[in-house]
Amino acid sequence: MGIKNWKEFKVGELFTLERGKEPSPKRVKDGVLPMINEINENNGIAKQGESESIFKKNAITISVNYASNVFYQPEEFIASVNILIIRNEYINKYTGLFLAGVLREKHKNYDYVNKISKERLENEDILLPATPSGDPDWDYMESYMKEMEEKAKERLDRLEEMRKQEKKKIDVSGWGEFHLYDLFDISMGNKFDKSKMNTFEDDVNFVGRSALNNGVVCSVSFVKDKNGEDITPYKAGDVTIALGGSIGSCFIQDRDFYTSQNVCVLINDDMNEYVKKFIVTSIYASCANYEAFVDELNRHIKTDFIIKLPVTSTGTPDWDYMERYMSKMEEKAKSRIEKLSILRK
Repeated sequence: MGIKNWKEFKVGELFTLERGKEPSPKRVKDGVLPMINEINENNGIAKQGESESIFKKNAITISVNYASNVFYQPEEFIASVNILIIRNEYINKYTGLFLAGVLREKHKNYDYVNKISKERLENEDILLPATPSGDPDWDYMESYMKEMEEKAKERLDRLEEMRKQEKKKIDVSGWGEFHLYDLFDISMGNKFDKSKMNTFEDDVNFVGRSALNNGVVCSVSFVKDKNGEDITPYKAGDVTIALGGSIGSCFIQDRDFYTSQNVCVLINDDMNEYVKKFIVTSIYASCANYEAFVDELNRHIKTDFIIKLPVTSTGTPDWDYMERYMSKMEEKAKSRIEKLSILRK
């Protein structure tokens, strides 16, 4: 859609204006017609009511007290006395939406103190696309909004397709079962008490039993042992699992860290990040049957806790498949983020 010449027009020269007839919604009988009142949602509809004063469709409603509450009305409606109704023969779905957007932007500085009135609105200038002869270009407005509608539908279709892709499940029927102790060295963590940690220095992360922020509760200073030496933290790249609290919350840590109670650490320096990411998702999926304070993971993690993984023809974990799969998922995630960024723009 090309750039058009825009021109100022007086509202009163383009539209007829009238005021709503109804008192507050509470005093209007229930019915089937949308009642427009001073709300900035649901197209201004406060309730469904009935009245003898019915306004025809293809109009724009504006709140007197909150003038940025501007909506195109596609159906017959009733309106409170605090609503102004404007119309002309050119208002339809598309020109109506265009005009509502223009008026909403124009009125954003009005408020309850700085109110609008019928007379004030009639004398107001609004900027609209104009034809070479200087008249409002209604055809342009309609075409522009139709184009925006098509773009919006395309965006919704893309988002729906992305949602469907997200819901696809992996067939795990041929996968093998593995104990975590066969895959990692399992440490039961530092078991430090957060309330006793020194937070003056940002030396390392402190990982708790949270499902948020990668499990990181805060950053803390190095903890000293009895000899005054720094206790060596766990390394970035190690995996943490919440054994209580948000059970099964499992993360690859991106910074050296200490842990609270009921957080174990999985260590395997030879395993690459993509494989760890795959295993993390499998661990989380395997924790569904465990419950805080009832059957927590700390009694099972080093004994009978089992996860499912893809296997080779010899029954060993298929590391290559896991790496390829997570690498592909990462690329898809990046692509989705880029698409969403484009759609947002």
